[in-house]
Parts: sequence; C-alpha cells; structure tokens
Amino acid sequence: MDKEYILEMIKKLQKEKKEKRIEPAHIIDIELLNLVVSEARDCLNILFKEGKIKVTRTINHKAVFVDD
Repeated sequence: MDKEYILEMIKKLQKEKKEKRIEPAHIIDIELLNLVVSEARDCLNILFKEGKIKVTRTINHKAVFVDD
C-alpha cells in the first residue's frame, strides 16, 4: 500500500460525501480504516478462492498463511 493509494481512497470517500451533500466533507480516520480493511478482506477472499492462501482459526481470530 502506498501513499497514492491512500490519497485516492480519501478522494473517493470525500467525493461520496459531497455527492450526498454531507457536511463537513472531511474524512475521519475510522472511515478510511474501514475502507482499507474492507478492500483488504476482498483481496484475501480472492486469494483464498484462487487457492493461494489458507485460513485457520485461532482461539480469538482467523489467521491466514501461504501453504507451499
């Protein structure tokens, strides 16, 4: 993930707020983090379906790993 990616996510969220006429149109950190986590989860799901990663459960969480 690079700074340009983050900048584009902020622009996307800000544009959505402006289109919905939500003021102020600034983005709070949790909104940005939720979007990044959502996109990361989508990528993980694709990698899992392609068989490139495996998922296991720990006591409190899910863990992902590459099974060589």
